[in-house]
Amino acid sequence: MIYILLCILLSISSLYLFKKVGFKYYLSLTFCLLTLLSLLANISLSQNYSQNLRPDLQDGGYTIGSSIARLILPDDRWSLEMFHTYFNVSLMLTFILIIFIVVCLLVERKIRQ
Repeated sequence: MIYILLCILLSISSLYLFKKVGFKYYLSLTFCLLTLLSLLANISLSQNYSQNLRPDLQDGGYTIGSSIARLILPDDRWSLEMFHTYFNVSLMLTFILIIFIVVCLLVERKIRQ
């Protein structure tokens, strides 16, 4: 949850900064930054999910091996289904952000012409 709040704060501040500096496609750049942060979360959550597929290697319990996954996942009631659900939601969010990048680029290009 903390990771999501940090991403939102970073995106708002980068949007303001990109616009103030005068970047041509500031909205698309902001979505690119969010997509990179989302990809980082995808990698972390997929690593966490794949590590927990074999709980016998983790002394019989589930663990969170990544600091980014620790910022995303709640502190209680860990289960393999929860890890899988968070990973799937993260993937869907990344695909949505990629679509937003394309739409923003098209709209910003149309406005600039």
